[in-house]
Amino acid sequence: MIEQGDIIITNFPFSDSFQQKERPVIVISNRLVNSSGDVIAVAISSSQNNQHRVFLESSDIIEGGNNFAQSFVHCDKIQRLNKIFSKGSVAKVSTGFLEKIFQKIHDYLRIEKN
Repeated sequence: MIEQGDIIITNFPFSDSFQQKERPVIVISNRLVNSSGDVIAVAISSSQNNQHRVFLESSDIIEGGNNFAQSFVHCDKIQRLNKIFSKGSVAKVSTGFLEKIFQKIHDYLRIEKN
C-alpha cells in the first residue's frame, strides 16, 4: 500500500491538465485518503524556478534509492492522482522532511487578512 512520505513514479499533469509527464512525486495524503483509489502528492523536479520549493537532500530519504537527492519538491504543484497510474513506491522521505513540505504548503496557502 502506498503511504504518506512515499516517493512514487506516476503520470503528473501539467497545469493545462491536457498533457502529462511521468515524474516522481511525494505522497502527502494520509492513510484515510490513501485507502481510496487516489493519493495527494507534490511534484519532484530538478528545476529551481519556483519560490515554493523545498530542497531534497540524500539525508531526507530514509528508504529506497537516492536518485531524487539534489532535487526540489514543488509545494505549489499539488495534485490528486489515481493510484492505478502509479508504478509504486521507489523511496520514502523522513517525517521531518514531510513537516517541511507541509509548512511550505501552509505558507503558500495561508489565509490573507482583508
